[in-house]
Formats: sequence, structure tokens, C-alpha cells
Amino acid sequence: ERALEEVFVLVAIQSPFIVRYYHSFIQECHLYILTEFCEGESLDRRVEDRRPCCEQYLLRLLWDMARALVHLRRASSRGLRRA
Repeated sequence: ERALEEVFVLVAIQSPFIVRYYHSFIQECHLYILTEFCEGESLDRRVEDRRPCCEQYLLRLLWDMARALVHLRRASSRGLRRA
């Protein structure tokens, strides 16, 4: 059920700071969510590896995350609607 909620949010949100949703389907009791490909490594992998990051990289990352959160906040105040 939580995974389906994620699909509904992805359908409702369109922002350059959030991965674009393309399609989802259920096959053999598994939910598959198809989104755009994001080049580079994931944030969790970067944190897991604990490699040092340059300050500019971290500032850009935090700035983009803040912009995504602002976008989500505005969308939620308008009320997310299921597609």
C-alpha cells in the first residue's frame, strides 16, 4: 500500500528536481515503478562509501534537495490528487 502511495505522488509531481515517473505495473505480486534514469551514483551509495565530498558538490546537492522539498510542500498544500 505504501508503494502504491509513492506511485500516486510520482504521478502528481512534475519537477526538474524529482525523478520523472513513466509507468508502473504489478507482476507476480511485485510492484514495478519505471522512472527516468538518473546518471551518476545514488546519494545512499555516496553516504555508505563515506568518501569525502567537495564543498561545492555538497552545496549543489543540498540546494537541489531543498528545491525539491519546496516543490513537494507547494504540491501538498494544493492537495495531491490521484491520477
